[in-house]
Amino acid sequence: MDNELIIKALKASLVESSSISIDEMIAKNILSIRLEEQAEEMQKVKNERDEAQEQFKQVHEQLEKINKVLQSNEELKALFDKVAEELDKPKEEG
Repeated sequence: MDNELIIKALKASLVESSSISIDEMIAKNILSIRLEEQAEEMQKVKNERDEAQEQFKQVHEQLEKINKVLQSNEELKALFDKVAEELDKPKEEG
């Protein structure tokens, strides 16, 4: 069930329940507030996840373009491999 629906249901139950004790009303109000805070936090996390997925997609597309260029030209591929190998070598202390 969607968090917003749960919050609406809790709020509606608070309005309808006039015969419950003050302690129960306070407890329900606290639960309602906590639930709303959690729903907001979940939405924030979801937005951050969506943003990270979009960034990953863009990086992946860029890497695919680079790979196509390297695969299309043997000289570029050889140069890329040579540079990558040089970068992977531990630097000699002088």
